[in-house]
Amino acid sequence: MKYSTLDLSRSGMKLPVLDINYPPVFQQQRLLSLNLNLLKSITLLLTYCWLIATSASASERPTLYAPGDNVLELDINTFNRSVYNKPTAFFVEFYSSWCGHCIEYKPLYVKIATAMKRWRKVVVVAVLNCADEVNAPVCREHAIDAFPSLKYFHVNSRNKDDSINFKDDKRNVLLVTQRISEYAKGDFDKGLAPHSWPKLEFESDTKTLIDLWKGLDSSVNFLSIIVDKETALDAFSLIINYAADNRIRLNLCSSTHPIVKNLDDKNIQTPGLVIFERSKNVPVFISSDPIKSWLEMQDKLDEFLAPYPKLPEIPLETFKDSPINDAERKEAESIEVNWKQFEVQYQDLIATLHYLLTIEIPRNPFLGNAELQTLKSFIHLMRRHGPGSVPVRRLFFRLDSWLRAQHQPVISTEKYLSKVEQFQTELGHPIPANVSYLACRGSKSHLRGFTCGLWTIFHILTVRAYKERKDDSKFDPVKEVLEPIHQFIVQFLSCEVCSKNFDKMAKEDGLLNVHKPEDVVLWLWRGHNKVNKRLKGEPSEDPMFPKQQFPPESICGDCRNSDGSFNEEKAPAYKVSEFSNGKLDKVAERRLNPKFDPMAGKVDKLEEIEAKILEQEDKMIGGWNAADDEFRVVSDHHFHHFVWLSFIAIGLMIFYFQYRRNRSKFWKTFYYYNDYKVLPWRRVKSATNLHKYNA
Repeated sequence: MKYSTLDLSRSGMKLPVLDINYPPVFQQQRLLSLNLNLLKSITLLLTYCWLIATSASASERPTLYAPGDNVLELDINTFNRSVYNKPTAFFVEFYSSWCGHCIEYKPLYVKIATAMKRWRKVVVVAVLNCADEVNAPVCREHAIDAFPSLKYFHVNSRNKDDSINFKDDKRNVLLVTQRISEYAKGDFDKGLAPHSWPKLEFESDTKTLIDLWKGLDSSVNFLSIIVDKETALDAFSLIINYAADNRIRLNLCSSTHPIVKNLDDKNIQTPGLVIFERSKNVPVFISSDPIKSWLEMQDKLDEFLAPYPKLPEIPLETFKDSPINDAERKEAESIEVNWKQFEVQYQDLIATLHYLLTIEIPRNPFLGNAELQTLKSFIHLMRRHGPGSVPVRRLFFRLDSWLRAQHQPVISTEKYLSKVEQFQTELGHPIPANVSYLACRGSKSHLRGFTCGLWTIFHILTVRAYKERKDDSKFDPVKEVLEPIHQFIVQFLSCEVCSKNFDKMAKEDGLLNVHKPEDVVLWLWRGHNKVNKRLKGEPSEDPMFPKQQFPPESICGDCRNSDGSFNEEKAPAYKVSEFSNGKLDKVAERRLNPKFDPMAGKVDKLEEIEAKILEQEDKMIGGWNAADDEFRVVSDHHFHHFVWLSFIAIGLMIFYFQYRRNRSKFWKTFYYYNDYKVLPWRRVKSATNLHKYNA
C-alpha cells in the first residue's frame, strides 16, 4: 500500500490518494464494477435529460383546451389511428391557437362537448390545433383553410373523404347536436353502425310494451318512449345520449303507435316523453306539452334516474389509439412579462416568416388561380421591400422568380414546399424552424405570436416602400403594396372572421383611394388601431398586453394633441422611425463579412452575378461534357484498332522469340551436319560427321 498525489490544478492543491496494489483478479473485478457503475450513471443521466426535454417541449406546445373541457385533443401521431376504422364517429374542430375567432369560439365548443359527453359510445368530440407546426400535414390533407372548421367523420371512416363539413351555424349548440345526430342517423340507415350502437329508428306498430321490456338487463330500471314526428332529431339525440347508460332504455314511436294510443286516451304533443318504471304498467311520467329540445328531455329523465347508481362515463383516453406526448398538459400559466411590447425584434420576424411560408400559405393541397396570383404579388412585395438578412431576401428573390415562371392555373402545395426547401438548403436555411417569439411572445402560448409578427411585417413593408419609392412618380401604393397585403389576408389568413373583417375594413376605409406615397403608411396605421379598438376586451386579447392605440402616449408624448387625439403628422413620423431605425438591418447583417457590406442591399445584383457564374459553369461543364462525348466516340472507334494491333504485336513477339530459338538450333545443326536439310525428316547423317558424335 502506498500513497500517490492527486493534483488539483485549478486550485493549486495536492491531495494524497490511497493507491492499493490489488491482486490482478480483484483489479479486473474492480475495473468491471467501475465500468458498470459508469454505464448506469450515463444511462440515468441521459434518461433524465430526455424526460426534461420531453416535458419542456410538451409544456411549450400551444393549445386552447384543458383536460376538463371534455374534448379529445389529437395530433399528427394520433389522428389517423384514433379516427379511422373505429366503431365510433368523430366530430372534430380544426382550430388555430392564435386565431382570435377560435379563442372566442372555444367556450361554445366546450359547451357543445359538455352537452355531448354522454354520446361517446356513438360520437366522440375532438380537436386538432393546426397552429402547431407538427400538425400542418394533417390540416393540409383535409384542406382546412379557415378556422375554426368543424368536420364529422363517419363511423368506420377510412380516410379524409369519409367526412362531412359542418356548414350550419356553429354557434347554436342545439343545432350542432341535432345535425350530429342526423349524421349518425345517416350512418345507421346505411348499415355502417356497429351492434354497440342504439337503434335509431321508429318502433314497429306490432311491438308491445312487453316486447320492449324483453331482453333488457335487470339493471335497467326505466323504459322511456319518445313520441315524435318523422325527422325526430331531438329523439335521436336523446337516444344517443343515453346509449351507454345502464339504467334506462329509450325507444322512438310515432303518435299513432298502439302503445301511445293506449295511454288513457291522453293526447301527447310531439315531441313528447313517456317514462315507464320496471314492474309498473302505468307510466310514471307523461309530458302534456311539447318539449322544446332533447336537452329539456334529458333534464326530466335525470330527475328519475338520480336515485339509481350508474356506470362511470367512458374516459376520453380510451379513444386514443396511441398516446399524445402532451395530452395531459394544462394551459400555460401566466408568465412574468419583462419585455417591451412595442420593440421590433428580428427573431419575431424570422419566426413569423417560417410559419407564413411553411404553414399558413400551404394550407390546402393545391394553390388555385386566385391564391397563386395573390401569392405572386405578395412574394414580389416581400422581395422588393421585405425585411431580413441577405440570404432571407435572396430566398424571396428566388421564390419570386420561380413563381413568376409558373403559368399553369394550379400548382400543388407539395411542389411549392419542395421549392421553398430547395432554396432554404441552397442558402443555408436562413429561415430556420423552431424559432421562439421574443417581443411578440404572449403571456400564454396561444396569445399574440404569429398575428403580432404578421402586423409587424406589414408595417415594415409599408414603411420601406414609402422610404424607397416616395420620389418615384410611377409608384402606385395601392397596386404595389396595400392590395397585395389585402389580398394575402383574404386568401391565406386562416382566421376566417379576421380576414372578412379586414376585407370589410378595406372597402369601408377606402383602401383603393390611397394615392400619395405617405398614405400607404397612414392607411395601415389607422387600420391597425381600428382593429385594436374593436378587439379590446375580446377573449383573444392578452391580459398582460392589453390592446391600445399605437403609439401610446408613454413612448411618444408628442404624437398626441391636447385633446388626446393623434397628431397625424408626428404619429406617422414616429412609426416610420420605429420601423426603419436600422436596428433590424444591423441584426440581420451582423454575421456578414465586412467586405460584402456594399452588396448587402443589392440582392438582385448578387443573384444576377451568381446566375452568370452558374451559367458560365454550366457552359464549361457542357463544353467538357461535349469534349468528353466526342472523345468517347473517337476512343470507341480506335479501341477496336488497338485490340487488333495488340494481337498482331503479341503474335510478332511470339514469332520473334521462336525465331531466335530456332536460329540457335539452326547454327548448331549446320555446324555438326554439313548436309543440313531444311526438312529434318529427309535428313541423312553424313559419314564424315559421324566422328563428331562418336567423339
